[in-house]
Amino acid sequence: MMVSNQTFKLSLHDTQVLKGVALLLLLCHHCWYTGEGFDDVFVFGKPVFQQIGVFCKLCVSLFVFLSGYGLTVGAMKNNGVGKVVHFYRKRYFKLMVNYWFIWLLFVPLGVFVFDRTFPAVYGENYVYRALVDFFGFYSVIVGNVNGYNATWWFYSCIILLYFFYPLIWKYRNFWFLTIPLALLIPEICGLIPLRHGGIWGYLLGYSLPFVCGVLLANSAIPTVKFSILGKIFLVGIFLLLCFYRLKVSNTVLWESLICVWGVFVYQQWSRLEYVSKIFAFLGRHSFNIFLFHTFIYAYYFHDYIFWSRNPILIFATLLMVCIIISVLIEKLKEVLKINYLQKILVG
Repeated sequence: MMVSNQTFKLSLHDTQVLKGVALLLLLCHHCWYTGEGFDDVFVFGKPVFQQIGVFCKLCVSLFVFLSGYGLTVGAMKNNGVGKVVHFYRKRYFKLMVNYWFIWLLFVPLGVFVFDRTFPAVYGENYVYRALVDFFGFYSVIVGNVNGYNATWWFYSCIILLYFFYPLIWKYRNFWFLTIPLALLIPEICGLIPLRHGGIWGYLLGYSLPFVCGVLLANSAIPTVKFSILGKIFLVGIFLLLCFYRLKVSNTVLWESLICVWGVFVYQQWSRLEYVSKIFAFLGRHSFNIFLFHTFIYAYYFHDYIFWSRNPILIFATLLMVCIIISVLIEKLKEVLKINYLQKILVG
């Protein structure tokens, strides 16, 4: 083992690679976690792919972890978050422009082609609820985590985490307070009757990986280079954490540990350049695919995605279809100057 005088940091390429990993976990989770639509493989009486699908919910913690890390790296480059109002405006529009673009592509398609109408989805007050959903606050205001797209509950969660970020940034150096608080918050939540239990439960639960991302970006941990045996040992511990995650109920705690440990494991094996380029490519498309993949596999083309009933082919089919659609979306965004619009709004 050799300790470098450089501190451990994730580059933009590194975060794209990890987003690519999170994307694959996301698609595995949604393809397999219900155990429906495919022929599973049973070992000792347990469905293998369904259990893998449940485990892959780790993707949420990884995305949240990377959000906290990225926000902090940006804040450190800019000597802080600046004016809070400007911070909120910048982050909100940076999140929402792509969301609105995907919304305008896929929601009208559902309404006019696939009979997924607003009254059918939202029920009463559907115009008001559709507007709230459009602005990303459906799960916060309505109190139901499922809007027009069930996956978009994450937007309400991340917007709330961004809302609390200036406070987290202010006390980022007091890790001995922020980590215990992030650990206790999910437990406290279970004792307090909250009106909007769904999204607030998610927020309070995923505060831990978010804070872990903030603290890791703010830390001065030295870079450590391990021998090949040391690297294998790190992987072994990582696998033990993953195995134990399957056995415990407080999953967010272990997911956060897995995320942090997995980042250090990645640092040791990141010289696998060809593999990392593939994951970085997926990472660049992860935001698009996160936003629209549920329309593809669940709402509009379920029977086509699950045609084979083979879990691996189902996953591969969904992945390839999503990549093709995302590439086309990026081309359309270039034509319509969507990224330029985002820069104007973000400032």
